Amino acid sequence: MAEQFDCTKFACLELLPTSLLEEIIRTDFSGEANYSEDMIRYVLEVIVRRRKEEQPETIPDVQEAWKKLQLRMDAEDSVGLSEYLPSQKGKCSKRGGKRILRYVALVAACVAIVFATLITVQAMGVDIFGALGTWTDSTFRFEIVEEETAGGLESSLPIENPVAEALAEVGLPTSMAPTWIPEEYALVELAPYTSEFERCVFTAYCASDKEHLITVDISEYYDTNVLDALEFFKSPGTPEIYVSNRRQFYIFRNADTWTATWSDGTYCITIAGVETAEIAKSIIDSIPVLVMEKNLVAEALSEAGLPTAFAPTWIPEGYELIEVTPIGSVLNKGVAVTYTYKGREFNLLVDICEYYDSAFLYDTVFEKNAGAPEEYQSNGRRFYLFRNVDTWTAVWSDGRYSITIGGIASREDAISIIDSIQKSDSE
Repeated sequence: MAEQFDCTKFACLELLPTSLLEEIIRTDFSGEANYSEDMIRYVLEVIVRRRKEEQPETIPDVQEAWKKLQLRMDAEDSVGLSEYLPSQKGKCSKRGGKRILRYVALVAACVAIVFATLITVQAMGVDIFGALGTWTDSTFRFEIVEEETAGGLESSLPIENPVAEALAEVGLPTSMAPTWIPEEYALVELAPYTSEFERCVFTAYCASDKEHLITVDISEYYDTNVLDALEFFKSPGTPEIYVSNRRQFYIFRNADTWTATWSDGTYCITIAGVETAEIAKSIIDSIPVLVMEKNLVAEALSEAGLPTAFAPTWIPEGYELIEVTPIGSVLNKGVAVTYTYKGREFNLLVDICEYYDSAFLYDTVFEKNAGAPEEYQSNGRRFYLFRNVDTWTAVWSDGRYSITIGGIASREDAISIIDSIQKSDSE
């Protein structure tokens, strides 16, 4: 399409109020009308100009946006529309691609921030968990978050976990550190140490109005005989078995407090001095999934220069990893992962990308069923979950990185996969 076009025949549109111009865009996008591309571009530029006059600091330069668009269009021969339109069966489809691509181009040219107001979408408030999502009954996408809005929130981010840092120092998995302790308790002792038998991190927490300390001991034993020789004092009765994040804890009373302990024969976690079994369970639930097996997805992310924490550490039982493919183009870099389940129609897909220009990310469109996506927050990220025909999709972005999980059989599986993605130090 030529960069210049004859706009004189559309000059009368300048007389229409913005609400009617937006209605023209809505009816064309929905398929109720089929206006010429020149007319749609003219209408969008009128709206952008009016918005720029109202809020000049929020609207980027249109000509600069066109230059970015040309870069993207030149790349389509190698990337293709399929990257942006997941199909019903977990593979890419060009169903409805002509109209979607037309609007991807036009909106990129006339600034995507305006498009969010033209197709009757719903937006959430800004917070620290990631890019905002907007949607219609059939599509989902991320909308632009101005850097000025996102800035100044770093003080609200969770502080680093000193226990996890101590575990890293002695070479223990950081995913064994509790991320929650009752709020009235303060950390009073943090002691990493190694010996000929074990390496360990011992922590103690104190509350001014409590008689007992809460202690957490996280150890790796070099000899299983040493672990077998461990004994814990307890009151009479059978310990309760409590399973959380792939670990089976034993919880039992010891005089006036409760103790919880777990071991896999090498590692051991012991939580003692807790007032109730319910508090012990809350501490246990805050300990992330233990990541011990070789993670091919994390290795691929590392090779691509992306944070390895973006790799899911849990996939539903029965799925087999069949492909880990590096993604590389003028738009982004990342890793595409495919899992298959014998006898199931849909593959489970995970795409993890870094975009060189956020405009490319905000042009990405996801197909979805009617209804508002569900917002789910985990490990400092806000994911959007929605159904796409018979499966679930979960997406997150902070404007630079994105994680997309598609072809999920159930909402419960989607939540479990999301929860298995660890917090990244780079975020």
